Amino acid sequence: MVDFIISNGIITDPPLGIRENRSLGLTFSGITSDNSITSGTNNTFIGVTSGSLNSSGSNNTFIGYQSGNANTISNDNTFIGHNSGLVSTGAQNTFIGSQSGLANTTGAANIFIGYLAGSQNTISSNKLYIANTNTTTPLIGGDFSTPGVTINKTPTPTSRLDINGSIALPVTATSIGLTLDITHFWIKGTSGVGGITITLPDATTCTGRVYMIQKVDVAATNITITPAGAQTINGAASKTIGTQWQTAEIISDGSNWVGNLLGAL
Repeated sequence: MVDFIISNGIITDPPLGIRENRSLGLTFSGITSDNSITSGTNNTFIGVTSGSLNSSGSNNTFIGYQSGNANTISNDNTFIGHNSGLVSTGAQNTFIGSQSGLANTTGAANIFIGYLAGSQNTISSNKLYIANTNTTTPLIGGDFSTPGVTINKTPTPTSRLDINGSIALPVTATSIGLTLDITHFWIKGTSGVGGITITLPDATTCTGRVYMIQKVDVAATNITITPAGAQTINGAASKTIGTQWQTAEIISDGSNWVGNLLGAL
């Protein structure tokens, strides 16, 4: 039953304003929002015709003109923005942005963020779109069922991270000793007169982390690479690079460091 309506700050009778059904945990605001409610519970519909066909769907939040307009029985959706989830009948979707998820019909468990994000998706489920156009190649996409993340391509990842384009990684030049951390990747080392030492972090704290360490000068001295504490590199207490342009490729295996020495190009 409808307990009360607030219109222009005055408690009135139906049919204008904000309506609340306390027994079902429902809140409605906007012309014809909630017209079909029969047994759905814990819904909030704000906006003209938002959730207007919902009958038994529960735990839905639709905010914006015609948001969630076609939902009837599906649960646990959150649509925020004009026409967000306009024709969607799937469950567990989160669409945030004007016209986000605009064409989604039966697709479920999707997350679309941004103006028109995922608006061309119709039946696919478990997709991630972060975009500000109706593109099918969002800036950030993904598939929760894989799972994997895509950059600037269709969100059907073939690896955990699937990038359409080049990547940029940090390059650090040093002629003194250096302890590596999360900010480093490629090290251009100048060993100079007395040589330098590059110290690796604790391998147990950064499983899978990769470093590339290169000697760039012609000096007859070494770059010495040492791990933390009693950890090793390929079973040894340390490794050295003594030839110009040689590069050590090193990765943490979760306990110690392993790797290869690469020659000059």
